[in-house]
Amino acid sequence: MALAPIPLTTLVKLGAGLKRPEGVSGGRDGRVWASDQTSACAEVRPDGTLRRVGKAEGAPNGITMDAAGRILIAGWGLDSGDPGPLQRLDPETGHVEVVCAEIAGRRLLASNYPVVDRHGNIWCSHSTWDVAAAWAGVADGFVYRIAPDGAARIMAEGFHFANGLALDAEESYLYVCQSVARNVVRCPIRGDDTLGAAEAVVVRTDPLGLSGYDLLAPWEQAVAVWQALAAPGTANALPAGLEALETARIENGVGRYGREYGEAVNPLEGGLRRLISFTKGCYTGQEVVARLNTYDKVQRKLVGVVLENKLRIAAGKRPRLLVDGQEVGYLTSWARPPRRQRWLALGYLRRAHAKVRAQVQVEADGVSFPARVASLPFRR
Repeated sequence: MALAPIPLTTLVKLGAGLKRPEGVSGGRDGRVWASDQTSACAEVRPDGTLRRVGKAEGAPNGITMDAAGRILIAGWGLDSGDPGPLQRLDPETGHVEVVCAEIAGRRLLASNYPVVDRHGNIWCSHSTWDVAAAWAGVADGFVYRIAPDGAARIMAEGFHFANGLALDAEESYLYVCQSVARNVVRCPIRGDDTLGAAEAVVVRTDPLGLSGYDLLAPWEQAVAVWQALAAPGTANALPAGLEALETARIENGVGRYGREYGEAVNPLEGGLRRLISFTKGCYTGQEVVARLNTYDKVQRKLVGVVLENKLRIAAGKRPRLLVDGQEVGYLTSWARPPRRQRWLALGYLRRAHAKVRAQVQVEADGVSFPARVASLPFRR
């Protein structure tokens, strides 16, 4: 069934006053619960008021409801030095019991998100033992499972800050969000009730303005994935270096953060209008974007520039664009495709001069040479 977008303007704020509401879960009786550091969980009543229940160890993080209507709470303790066990709350009595406090002889510190399968097994992510190390690249996150008889064991390891979990409808796969790796991987649940290695996920992104895909795989599988793609007679993929990718990006007029995009660039200037909604509710920067659009006040735009010069421009510079000796813009990226005689560049120009075939001067490395404005992507 196709899902329709929910306009943010139709949303109503409920449950004001919650402390660190990291998780939310709904019961079969229609009641809605949120994790709450002041208690254990809080029922969010239809009128928006709260009914706080219980008191959990650590900071309640992700929550889910089991078949008996009890709330499983992943405890987070790394920020406070408290333990981070998996706990279970009876929402009627407020009683909180510890389901799992340690695993493999080590006290849990960063339980993050639980899910329950149809057999009553509780799966829970444990993000890391050390937040700073995790963000530095240490893959020490893992997923553990509590069987109905209370036996606990680690099912999979090596995740880059394991976060949210989800089971597919057939419970054939467990999906794991990796916050540091910024992706979602899935692990097959085998017939012998063990968890297989995380699989690669393919996402259509067209990153260079051409048909393209991102392969999201565990870091330890990167070499194997690369070798499989490059092996003769398989995918017939040809490796490309960073310089080739950069050249293709510029030829196709695709901006890059740190070059064409950054905190000082408005998305309307950078040709990102297609990514902006002018109808949904509030978001950071909406007022500025809406004002520029409504009153047509965008003062510069991202353009292509063909350089009439065969000399290489030193990296790390920001060549100026001049008209009649006055600065009217600057270049952000440049490359010389092998099949072309001239350098191609991306840059920002004031609107009055951002016309195709307009002539400008480029000032770089102490010399000045002519250039002309071109449409994007560059004509082939």
